[in-house]
Amino acid sequence: MKGSSELKTLATLVLSIVLMSDTLLLIGCRRASGDEGRADFTLTQISGSYELKLTVGSERLELKSDGSYAQEIQRGSKRLRHIGRWHTKGDPFAGTQVVLLNAQIETPTSRTNKEEDSAFGDLWMWTHSHSGRPALVRNEDTDWSYERLR
Repeated sequence: MKGSSELKTLATLVLSIVLMSDTLLLIGCRRASGDEGRADFTLTQISGSYELKLTVGSERLELKSDGSYAQEIQRGSKRLRHIGRWHTKGDPFAGTQVVLLNAQIETPTSRTNKEEDSAFGDLWMWTHSHSGRPALVRNEDTDWSYERLR
C-alpha cells in the first residue's frame, strides 16, 4: 500500500509541474490579433514589399528574390534610401529568421531628421504569420513588425 501512495504523490507532482509549465507558456505567448506566431516561409514567400510604421514616419522594405533589398525611410520631410543584401536562416524548432546585412536601423521613436537617429548593422527579424501572410518582426515583445504590402 505504501508504494501505491508514493506513486499517487509522484503522479500528482508531475501533473502539477506540467500544468504550471503550460500555464507559464501560455502567459508568455502573448500575440497580437491575427498573429499566429513564428512561422517557416520560403525565400519566395518572403520576397516582396513590407512597411513598418514609426512614431514619426514609416519605413518601406523591398526584399528581392535575388538576395538584395532596398529600404526607404520617411521621417518628416526627409527621405532616406539604402540598399543591401539579405538572407534567411532556418531553425526547425523556432521558425525562419530574415537577416538584412548592414541595414539602416531606425528606432520606433525617431523624431528628428538627424543622421545620428540612424545606425547601421545586421538586422535580424523573425518571420511570423499574420493572417496567413509573412510579417517580419523586429521585436516580439511589442509586435513591432514590417507588414506585408503585396
